Amino acid sequence: MAKYGAKKIIATDISEKAVNNTKLNISKFGLEKLCTVVQSDLFENVNETADFILWMIPFFPGFPKKMDTIAASMIMEPELFEKFLTDAKNRLNPKGVILLPSFSLGGELTDPLIIGNKFGYSVNTTWEHNSVNGIQQGLRYMHELRLKNL
Repeated sequence: MAKYGAKKIIATDISEKAVNNTKLNISKFGLEKLCTVVQSDLFENVNETADFILWMIPFFPGFPKKMDTIAASMIMEPELFEKFLTDAKNRLNPKGVILLPSFSLGGELTDPLIIGNKFGYSVNTTWEHNSVNGIQQGLRYMHELRLKNL
């Protein structure tokens, strides 16, 4: 995003390793003036609002083992998506957009079309792809979420 026109980026992750890796990439591409990296559980350590929020949602509901960063990148406690959507309302500017991927095998608990509508967002699926190779075969989607009643 920083290389393609974003004026300010705040990247967050709960994982210290991911935060450190992000900092290395920012330095590698000379983007320090545009990017800030914060270790945070969703919006916990972020006090600003944004026009655009991208969340790489873990695709599967469940309970990942503590300290298993690979599992945690793919599996989330069922309440996490609801927490994200609730908290995002206070972090998204009124005409802002949230971009969320989803995976058909994730089921209803991680489906933005179902959960997003329940939490007051209009949801538009902007892209889909059927992956027929690799471990995670199936339909993948990209969704834009906007606050309703604006």
